Amino acid sequence: SIYKITLTAIIMAALFTGLPKFAFAQKQESLDAEIGFYYKNGGNDYGNGALYAQVLYTWWFNKYIGCSAGAMVLKGHQLTSNFSGSWTDGDKFYSFNNPILHVNAVGEFRVAVPLVWKFGLALNARFMFSPMPLDKISAQMYQGGLVKDKSTYIYTKFNLNGIINAGLYFDFRRNNIGARISLGYGIGSYDVYNTFRHATIDGHSLTEHIPTSSRYIHNVFLSLTIF
Repeated sequence: SIYKITLTAIIMAALFTGLPKFAFAQKQESLDAEIGFYYKNGGNDYGNGALYAQVLYTWWFNKYIGCSAGAMVLKGHQLTSNFSGSWTDGDKFYSFNNPILHVNAVGEFRVAVPLVWKFGLALNARFMFSPMPLDKISAQMYQGGLVKDKSTYIYTKFNLNGIINAGLYFDFRRNNIGARISLGYGIGSYDVYNTFRHATIDGHSLTEHIPTSSRYIHNVFLSLTIF
């Protein structure tokens, strides 16, 4: 599969660039800020996407290999900023309207492969999960002029996902501060509607109000690393 091929490429890059120098390398740390966009395509997945921003702290074992930990905030873009829908059951009318907003804990295994001059290839395997495995659906039921709150909490099962990213980076230094700018693309598994897919309100499943989920999600990103 594409996951195995890409992960193998990252491991091979680590072996042939950084690992042989590990014992002699000077360790360093960096702070990383990244913005990007997750999206799916095909079928009615055109709207299954979200903007995100993340901050990571990275421990570099040498110039080439590092591990990161941090947090991400993800929000539905303007086409799908809300998860909404409605239905009628006899004399009852149900309606819900919820913003797509998630906070994820993030971990990464990172490899930097120098190419020419100050340019290089940046590779990482990213893992994400929800540190608070609960999400809320706000819904209302209208009957005979009365409104009842049908809001409920969903157990998200931590919503574990993974993305493989690859891109080009450019290193520069100014006033004794090193920096790296990276631009790239990734592919993996992430469903912005996952927390709602198995939710029910008064026995009615919300699945029919959610875009279908294709196997892969795409990612484009721009990041800045400060050493």
